[in-house]
Amino acid sequence: MQQHIRSLTGADLDALFEAVCLAFSDYVIPFGIARSQFDFMMRQRGLWLEGSLAAFDEERVTGFWLNAMPCRQRQHRAYTIMTGTIPPERGKGVMGRLLEKGRERLQEQGASGLQLEVICGNRTAERFYDRNGFRKQRQVVCYKMPALQVSAHAFDIRPITFDDVRAAGDFGDIAPTAQNDDVSLENVGDSCLLLGAYRDGALVGWIIAVKPSATIAQLAVDESSRRQGIGRTLVAEAFRATGAEALSLLNVDEGAAGFHAFLHALGGGETVRQNELILTF
Repeated sequence: MQQHIRSLTGADLDALFEAVCLAFSDYVIPFGIARSQFDFMMRQRGLWLEGSLAAFDEERVTGFWLNAMPCRQRQHRAYTIMTGTIPPERGKGVMGRLLEKGRERLQEQGASGLQLEVICGNRTAERFYDRNGFRKQRQVVCYKMPALQVSAHAFDIRPITFDDVRAAGDFGDIAPTAQNDDVSLENVGDSCLLLGAYRDGALVGWIIAVKPSATIAQLAVDESSRRQGIGRTLVAEAFRATGAEALSLLNVDEGAAGFHAFLHALGGGETVRQNELILTF
């Protein structure tokens, strides 16, 4: 039977979640997710039902391509949150049809392309994306950080807002991937911890942690204030504020050698590497 491909507008999200669990049941890394975690992930990353597609066998979801809406901060590309096919339907061209139909819809909406991450070593996915015109933008690294204790410091650490971060300007050396950028974080702003480090009344660094997922999404220190313990203090204060036993960092640009050295110095360990890919329409 030919499966029907349509957008997720009005779709049964319980059926979608069931398909996600099945599609990732034999993933290259262990992937277990509760429904509440899935819902939060979709809210943070901005699931766009109209611009996301699924393959349906009657009302059963057999494959999916989930996107976030194109935006200026991502050069008007749509961000692909996740894709997958349930095991019995693999090798039948489901992903190719989803991409073809999705590309048509996204171009109609004015999107300039797609961007996503794929785990290094997932050969099936890597071959599919390469065959369909996706090109590597950069490699990114994920970390798990052990708890740090707050030590004496000369900085004033206090809560801040996204407006404070924007007003401070760009302290970062690298652009965050989509799930860590301001667009995604403001989708779940009520679940984020934002702390700023002040010296002589000026904001010289900040950290943004997403509490439900125990992740550090952004960490930045003004270049003139680095190597003075501000970054370590912010990480330690995030541990104290969240009560987490460990915090993860997702998708740190491989080229940020100094930042990687900093994370290793704090005891951080690499967990997985991914390639950020872009398809230009």
